[in-house]
Amino acid sequence: DSVTANVTAGVITLNTGTIAADSVTEFTINNTKIAATSVVLLTLESGGANSEDNGISVTLKTVSAGRATVLITNDNAAAAASTARKLHFLVIN
Repeated sequence: DSVTANVTAGVITLNTGTIAADSVTEFTINNTKIAATSVVLLTLESGGANSEDNGISVTLKTVSAGRATVLITNDNAAAAASTARKLHFLVIN
């Protein structure tokens, strides 16, 4: 999966699919503001009161010119709720 967001800061609303227990999924942010030397900061907005979301985290996997690859991990023993999570990002050059 991928999304295009050609701005230095923003919020990406992720799809509402569940995230399987003890799993990792990845997607790409295509962004002309990202250089190979950029720092990309990520935060995941809380999905609410769903206890299934307690194990959800985001990690920056790779950065290259025009893109960043993000890992979404569910360390919980149960599948995460089907919630439209929001990923905040900031590109620093």
